[in-house]
Amino acid sequence: MFYPPLREPEEWELISTGNPRPASAVLIPFIREEGEWFIALEKRTTGISHPGQFAFPGGHRESTDGSFLQTALRETTEEMGIPTERITPVGKIGIVVNPGGRVIHGYGGVFNILSRKELTPSPLEVESIHFISLKSLLVPEAFKTCTLEWNRNPQKDEGPVSGCFTPKALEEVSRPLKHEILFFKAPFGMIWGITGRFLFMVRSLAAKDSLMSNFS
Repeated sequence: MFYPPLREPEEWELISTGNPRPASAVLIPFIREEGEWFIALEKRTTGISHPGQFAFPGGHRESTDGSFLQTALRETTEEMGIPTERITPVGKIGIVVNPGGRVIHGYGGVFNILSRKELTPSPLEVESIHFISLKSLLVPEAFKTCTLEWNRNPQKDEGPVSGCFTPKALEEVSRPLKHEILFFKAPFGMIWGITGRFLFMVRSLAAKDSLMSNFS
């Protein structure tokens, strides 16, 4: 048996979207208090991207990160002020690709702390930390949806790609873009976008006991 001369792809090479920005990773932090599971989110400060939104700690993968999980752990330590050794990874939650082709890997992790007060968030990135109960995600109708639609720039069959598109292809790439947005209304505000997607993934895993089997 002969095999083509191909190496095993690296984790960050498995998804190609055409977006030149490096992929990112976030950690979905779990905390157990009085027998109940909670999920921690941070409200972003006004001086960084997506100001005022609720999100999970995370960021772009750096060349020194050996994996996307390491990216998520490093960013969580920087943003929420918890040492990496006090976070127990519990598996990958999923991958979200936004309409612009940005790829975000999500991982679950348990904070091994006795009190929420042990978290010391970075004042440069985190305005405040908030918590929602895991069971609140399982309530029927907990998530709402809406559809956003916008027009793309008209495509022209010219320049270096001249002759590459068939008339049908030009028609298809010129159609309006549609994207479903997931919302979760927490007591402290609305959670949506990429963060809402990951919350919905957690809900799906918890409902099927796939994720919760790690939390015995």
